[in-house]
Amino acid sequence: MPTAERAAEFQLALPGGPVEVLLHDPDGGAVAGRWRFPEGGTRLEIDLLSPDLCRVDGRRAAEQEVADGFIPWPRLTFTVNGRAHEVVSTDAEVLRRHYGREHHQEVSYATPQPFNTAFHAARIEQARRLLRGVTGRVLDLGSGYSLVGMAGPWSFDLVACDWDGEALREVLRTGRAGAAVRGSAQRVPFAAGGFDAVYAGEIIEHLVERPAALRAWVSLLRPGGRLVLTTPNRRHLWARVTGREQVQNPEHLHEYTVAELRAEVAAAGARNRHLEGLVLPLPVWVPRRGLRDAVHSVFCRFAPNHPVLLRRVVDLGRPLPWLAQNLALVAERVEPSPHPDLASSHSASSARETQRTSGRPHTVSRRRVRARR
Repeated sequence: MPTAERAAEFQLALPGGPVEVLLHDPDGGAVAGRWRFPEGGTRLEIDLLSPDLCRVDGRRAAEQEVADGFIPWPRLTFTVNGRAHEVVSTDAEVLRRHYGREHHQEVSYATPQPFNTAFHAARIEQARRLLRGVTGRVLDLGSGYSLVGMAGPWSFDLVACDWDGEALREVLRTGRAGAAVRGSAQRVPFAAGGFDAVYAGEIIEHLVERPAALRAWVSLLRPGGRLVLTTPNRRHLWARVTGREQVQNPEHLHEYTVAELRAEVAAAGARNRHLEGLVLPLPVWVPRRGLRDAVHSVFCRFAPNHPVLLRRVVDLGRPLPWLAQNLALVAERVEPSPHPDLASSHSASSARETQRTSGRPHTVSRRRVRARR
């Protein structure tokens, strides 16, 4: 396990001999740097925020090529002597620069394709349905342009929180939220117990410290407050039929199964109340691209003339969350017990029951080099 003073840095033991390091984004393009060391060493050091990105035993490479204006990703891959590794950065500056990139939000919100249009509309309707009846204050975590705000008008006061300052300015300009705070969904900049609901749409899969983030989100709720999570489902129909789990987005550090998500939410101090899905990925043959590209390639041929068919495919996932492409979970913060011993006993019993009914969570095995904060 690498150690470092900063999360943007890490060290890795290397064999002796010549070493070549190639750093690129998770899709295999946009090479950020290439370093060649004629002699090997025992430790390789990479700092994702430093101009001198790569050293072996404190020595700079004899040959070094680094892309100008390189903006690091939260997750990168690099190869040493032909062996691939992953880099996961939790550095706040890395995350701020990545999610503040020009056009970053446009990639998520642009909907020129029929599938994107149907999926986006369905998510807005889903937020409207799952937050129905909530009053008081609601937090939209990792809001971007605020899908919750698009689903309004609401009877509650909406607060948007995101790294992207430009997106927050747009949220305020359009009146989608009454307040906006720039900050991290991993370490939320709010006092405990200040919200009646927290909405985290497609956020948790991007985080490194997910259990800690869930505990923090639950702590923001008043007793009985509502937590709404949406996230990709790793064990959707397509994965079950093909027998292959496939990450839906290279920025996702972990994609959940139903059992994993329920167990982690319960461990964070919330009671699972409702689960539904979105999009039923049909098992049809397509070229080996991403899941969403696969859905696009099939249905975009028919969607312009058959919008009802496309929307049916999106809606079919709702009653079948175990098979759906995306999950939506609603949980409620558990009321603090006046008898701590009884509460502890009940919590242990609930954990055993969750483990018994859910089985052992299945985890995608990935080679990862993780920086420590």
